[in-house]
Amino acid sequence: MPDNLATSHEKPADPPDDLAVERLWEPNETAAYLHISRSKLYALISRGEAPPAYRVGSALRFDPIEVRTWLGGRAVTGAVGAAA
Repeated sequence: MPDNLATSHEKPADPPDDLAVERLWEPNETAAYLHISRSKLYALISRGEAPPAYRVGSALRFDPIEVRTWLGGRAVTGAVGAAA
């Protein structure tokens, strides 16, 4: 086997520092960050109102940077509940 191929029992190499990124969040981590239930997060997804999500195989994942950006874009100014 060539030296540059990892075998199944080896831990994958860490990315170089210039490629290091935060790992993707699972739905439960995203919901916890937003202080909402996981079912509320799925309801937002079904209505197209959630932060961007990615399918990785059968799993749903969220980029923490995109979640924070999405949340920042939902800031409320003025009185909460006031008519626009």
